[in-house]
Amino acid sequence: MSYQILGKNIQEAQKIIRDLKKITYNLKYSDPRERSFYLKGLDSLMLRLNMINNAIPSLVESISIGGKMSPVNKNVINVSYSSPSDNEKSFISIKKEDKEKFLKELSLSDNNINKISSIKKEVRSIRPSVVAEISNKFFGKISSKFKGSMADDLRIDLKKANSRFLLETYISIALFFSSSVFLLSLITVILCTIFVPSTILFIWIPFVALFFSLVGFYLFPSFEKSAIEKNVSNELPFAIIYMSAISGVNVDPTKIFKLVSDSPEYPNVGIEMRKVINQIEMYGYDLVTALKSVSKITTNVKLAQLLNGMATNISSGSSLKNFLEKESDNLLADYKLDREKYNSVATTFMDVYISVLITAPLIMVMLVVIMNLTNMSVGGLSSGTLIAIAIGMVALFNVIFLIFLQIKQPKV
Repeated sequence: MSYQILGKNIQEAQKIIRDLKKITYNLKYSDPRERSFYLKGLDSLMLRLNMINNAIPSLVESISIGGKMSPVNKNVINVSYSSPSDNEKSFISIKKEDKEKFLKELSLSDNNINKISSIKKEVRSIRPSVVAEISNKFFGKISSKFKGSMADDLRIDLKKANSRFLLETYISIALFFSSSVFLLSLITVILCTIFVPSTILFIWIPFVALFFSLVGFYLFPSFEKSAIEKNVSNELPFAIIYMSAISGVNVDPTKIFKLVSDSPEYPNVGIEMRKVINQIEMYGYDLVTALKSVSKITTNVKLAQLLNGMATNISSGSSLKNFLEKESDNLLADYKLDREKYNSVATTFMDVYISVLITAPLIMVMLVVIMNLTNMSVGGLSSGTLIAIAIGMVALFNVIFLIFLQIKQPKV
C-alpha cells in the first residue's frame, strides 16, 4: 500500500540523515587518508537522499484524502537492498530512471566504508611485543587461570597505569622473566659449585631472585600509577588554563580535548584527554557520557572531579569558560600549597642533614683522635676500622636522603 511504501522511504531518509551527521562529525577529526573517503561518502549519501525524496511526491499523490488508494505512478518502482553501514535489509521506492544510479551510489558507499575501516584497522593495529608473544606461548594457559582479589587489583593498576598489556599477557611476561632469572641464577650457582664446592651454600640465591622478581612485577603497575597521578597533578593546573583560553573562542568542547591531547606541553594530561576522544570516536559515545566514563578509570582524583564537573556543566548548558577559570584558580592554589609543603619538608630535612651528616661525623672524628691518644678501643675495633665504618654510614645516609628528596620533589 502506498502509505506503507511512503513510510519506508521516510524511515530510510531518516537513516541516511543520521549517517550524514555521523560522517560530518567524524570528518572533523579524520586522518588525511580518511578525509577523501568521508567526502565521497557524504556526496553519495546526499545523492541517495535526493533520489528517495524525488519519489515521495508521487507516493503522496497516490493517497487520497478520503483514505482510498490510487494507483501508484508507474514511473516509481520498488527496490530492495542491504545498507552498507549496518548490512540491514531495506525496502524503498524510487523513480525508474534513478534505479541504476541509486545502486551505483550504494556500491560506492560500501567501498568507501570498507576503505575507511581498513585504514582505521591499520592505524590502530600495534605490532605485538616479541617478549609478549613468547611469554603467552609458554605461560598463556597458566596466566589465564589467575583469579581473585590480587588479580583484580593488578588489572585495575594496569589499566590506570596506561599499560598496553592485558592482565593475562602481563602475568605471562612476569612468569617468563622471573623463571628466566631463576634458571640463569640456578645454572650459575651449579656451575660455580663444580669449581668451588663451597658455593653450594648460595643455592638460596635463585629462590630469592625469583621471589623479588615476582614481587617487583606485582608492585610495578602500582608505582607507575602513582607516578602518572603525580605527573598529572603537576600538569593539570596549567592544562586547565590552556583549556579555558581555548573555550573562550567558542570552539566545540570536543575540539578542546583534542588540542590538549596533541599538545607536547602536557604529555601526561594529554594521554588522559585522548581517552575521552577515543570514547567518542571509537565507541560512539557523546561527550558527556565519555567524560563520565573516563572519570571512572583515570588514576588522578582531581582530574576525575574535573571531568565530572565538565560533564555536569555541559549537560546544564552553563558557561564552560567560567567553570574552567574557577577550576584553574582552585588547582593553582593547591599547586602553591603543595610547593609550600615541600619547602617546609625540605627545610626540616636540611636541619636533620646538618645535625646527622655534618655534626655527627665531626664528633666521630674527635672521638677517634681521643681514642688514639689514650689507646682506647671500642669492641676491639681499631680507629681505622671505625673511620671506615663512619665513612660508609655517611655515604649510605646521603644516598637515602637524596632518594627521599627526589621522591618528594615536585616537578616544576
